[in-house]
Amino acid sequence: MLCASPLAKGLFEGAISQSGGSFGPPRLTTFPGENLKRLADAERAGEAYAKTAGASSIAELRKLPADKLSAGGRSMGLAWPIIDGWVVPDAQYKLYEAKQYNDTPILVGYNSDEGASFSPPKTPEEYIAAVKARYGPFADKLIAVYPPGSGTVAKTARDLTRDAAFGCHTWIWARLAARTGRSKVFYYCFDQHPDYAADSPRAGYGSLRMARMCPMFSNISIRRIRRQRS
Repeated sequence: MLCASPLAKGLFEGAISQSGGSFGPPRLTTFPGENLKRLADAERAGEAYAKTAGASSIAELRKLPADKLSAGGRSMGLAWPIIDGWVVPDAQYKLYEAKQYNDTPILVGYNSDEGASFSPPKTPEEYIAAVKARYGPFADKLIAVYPPGSGTVAKTARDLTRDAAFGCHTWIWARLAARTGRSKVFYYCFDQHPDYAADSPRAGYGSLRMARMCPMFSNISIRRIRRQRS
C-alpha cells in the first residue's frame, strides 16, 4: 500500500513485499490476496459492524471499551485497506498502469507452499465445488491445470491457492513495475522443503511463511525483472 499511496511519496527508498500484493480488482467479498474494498462497500460494512456492537455512530463506538468490541470486524473485511480516493486513490493495477505510484526499487515474492496457510478441501468433490464457487467461468480451465486427482487433493488445492492468492499478484506487480517504472525490480520464490518423515501429515510440504524461512535463504531464487522497452 505504501508503494501505491501518494501520501508516502519520498518517505522510503525501497520496498520489500512478502506474500502477495492485492493487485486484483476490488470487490464486495474479498478473497485471500485480493483484499481491497471500495469506499462505499467499506462504509456499509462499518455501519453493519457498529450495529452488532450496539452503537449508532462512530462517537458511540469510540466510547466502548476495547474488550467489548466484537472480533467479527476482521471477518467483515474491516481490517483491510480501502480505496478511499485519498490514502489509496484507486485499484493498484490501475495506478501502476497509469504510472501513478511511488517508483522505488522493490523486492517482491512468495513461498512455495503458502497455500497451506488455508485449510484445503478434503475430497475431490469439495475441491471442485470450491473452485467453481470461487472462480465461476474460469473454474473448468483451472481444474484442468490444477486437477483434483483421487483420494486426496491437498497438494493440488494448496498450489492453486498459492498461485491465486500470492504468486500471480507478486508477478503482476513485478511486471507492471518493470514495464512502467525506472527502478530495479527483483522477484523471488522461496522453496525450502523441511525434512519431514514420509508418514508425517506434512510430508512433501514446502515453505509456508516468511517467518519460518532459513536465515541463510539457502533455497531462495531471486531474479531481476528487466524493464520492457516500448
